Amino acid sequence: MKTLTLNILSFLMIVLTYGQNGGLKNEINNNFPVNALMFLSDSLIISGGSQSSSNVEETVELTYWNINSDEDTRQFPKTDIPFETLAFSPKGDLLSGGTSKKTNNLYLIRKDNTIYSLNGHSDGVNAIDFSPDGHSLASVSSDKTVRIWDVFTKKEVKKFQGHNDEILAVDYSQDGRFVASGGKDQIIKIWDVQKQKHVADLTDDFNSDVTCLQFSNDGKFLISGSSGNTIKLWFIGTKNVIRDYLGHKDKIKAIEFSPDGFFIASLAVNNEIKIWDVETAEDIYTFKEEECNISSISFSPNSKDLAIGCGSKDNTFGKIELYDIQKLIAEYYMYDSVGKEIDKSSLFAQKDEFESTIDYKIRIKEAEIFRQQLYEKYYNQVIAQKAEKRKIAIEKIKNSKEEILLRIEYLGYYDADNEIFPVSIKGKTLNINVPLTEAKSFKQNFDKITVIADKIMLEDG
Repeated sequence: MKTLTLNILSFLMIVLTYGQNGGLKNEINNNFPVNALMFLSDSLIISGGSQSSSNVEETVELTYWNINSDEDTRQFPKTDIPFETLAFSPKGDLLSGGTSKKTNNLYLIRKDNTIYSLNGHSDGVNAIDFSPDGHSLASVSSDKTVRIWDVFTKKEVKKFQGHNDEILAVDYSQDGRFVASGGKDQIIKIWDVQKQKHVADLTDDFNSDVTCLQFSNDGKFLISGSSGNTIKLWFIGTKNVIRDYLGHKDKIKAIEFSPDGFFIASLAVNNEIKIWDVETAEDIYTFKEEECNISSISFSPNSKDLAIGCGSKDNTFGKIELYDIQKLIAEYYMYDSVGKEIDKSSLFAQKDEFESTIDYKIRIKEAEIFRQQLYEKYYNQVIAQKAEKRKIAIEKIKNSKEEILLRIEYLGYYDADNEIFPVSIKGKTLNINVPLTEAKSFKQNFDKITVIADKIMLEDG
């Protein structure tokens, strides 16, 4: 841990801390272990957790927290269903919970405590995700299926099959069109929810289970975590891994993009959390919780805070910790600049004999406000630089576009159910959509067809 000492006072040392727990902003104690949480706004968090003991029947509690006042503002009624996985709707007005039971393993709960059982999975439910509009729900199970549910009718809309082993992770794209799933068969599958079909497989040298995944906000990228302690960034356009994030010493439990897309937060089973730079794969900050078991992580909508939820070792209580990502980013990228401005400021000067205690305390408060303003200033500079770099890269991609003429080198067997022909062009296998009514003619004449294509630089470089 690096510590820059600014001024030593007779009874107080003001320090700018760089290192373990240096970004801890606030703690909110909870009567229940926190098994899941999510930001509803920059200042409002919803959390959920279950509690059980030899004397108490298992119950689940859902609470809304205002992080500025540490007060719970609303509560879901408690339920005695032993949930092992939880998910919240985007507005926080619905909860879905899954259990490891063979039947009666998926539920939808409203705030008035109306509970609906969603029947379909024949084995335990391992992960759940609501669509961004909150109208649908995706669930994955040890029965090797992905199921899509209508939240209003409480009915199954679609069952996707294709995985060869238990599915452990699921995530909706931000436009609600696609769902990604992954699990013990070490394959990530992309499903088109609107067209109700499988569209892509993402495979790499995993040699381990896919334990968690998430789409980027623009839907072009996907991050995945594995039981092999690795994190991978995928470019969906080419189905290739473009970056690995290495450093965890235990399997990845949860993973999340910051909403601005510049950073990644990851949680390992050993209670270690890392903040990564998406572009450089740098480990910006690492901290580890020793006192409780961390279950979940969530970025605030403005990307400036990270909330973590955890439960005590004996599963009797929990807490939410709030980390100041703005501070951590400013310190990591602008360490010298932040330190120099603080050193120059008279707000941090040593108390002298002509300053009253009251005036001194006022000045110390002003110093803390000034320091937070510095963090915000330099954080905004870092984000602006990253945004400008991204803008230049996108413009470069646009200007690289050129039209080329190609021939189909090989035509595979037609998939009549999905109306797809696998073709080989320039040694690359692609799937193209050909209507069933035109498929025979296409096959007879494919060697005479000229393909007009756009050659363009891809976002994976």
